[in-house]
Amino acid sequence: MLGVRYDGALRGVHLDDLTKAGLAVVNPPHSQTARREEFERVTCGHVDRSTGVICDERTRLYKQNGALGVLEVLADDAATRVFHILPRKVIARGKAPEARWYVEVTLPCGHTHLVRLTSSSTDVNNGFNRAEHLRMHPPGTPVYDDTYGWRNDTESTHSQLDDWLYRGRMVALTAERQALVMLRFAVAHNAVANWYHRHRQRARTRASAA
Repeated sequence: MLGVRYDGALRGVHLDDLTKAGLAVVNPPHSQTARREEFERVTCGHVDRSTGVICDERTRLYKQNGALGVLEVLADDAATRVFHILPRKVIARGKAPEARWYVEVTLPCGHTHLVRLTSSSTDVNNGFNRAEHLRMHPPGTPVYDDTYGWRNDTESTHSQLDDWLYRGRMVALTAERQALVMLRFAVAHNAVANWYHRHRQRARTRASAA
């Protein structure tokens, strides 16, 4: 098991436990915590090794919809503020049960800044539910946009599994036998999916040849 894709039912406490177990999680934030708020103020501090010059540019980081970004103020009558997600890279360190996840964002000055995604002891002491506000792969990022739609297909597969089992119950005792039952279901499901995929390919080939 490498990751979890789930809907908004997962809250920060669940996300923190899952990510610390080493899993990648893709799920949307809640409306209550998705609103735009200032997250932190950063002074770059990057040192140019060739010149020794220190970048002291200050940036206000905002979080919105689980992502970190900056605000652009438009020169219109309303001084509209537009949120821009900063370029990012997800970084994992350590192993379960205390794996640590970070997101490395590129600041407007061009240098990077590391922000922790899993809760620290300081967060716990301050009562700050970090995972509730920041997402490993928030909406609008490639991983979320390319893979979150798989959740609907997974739900359909779960429904098929319930129908396949006798009265929706596991039909074997012991973990080893239950794992074999699940493996048989997965093999059968993948075999059917593979047949349909090849059938559609043959149909398209015949249609193009005609």
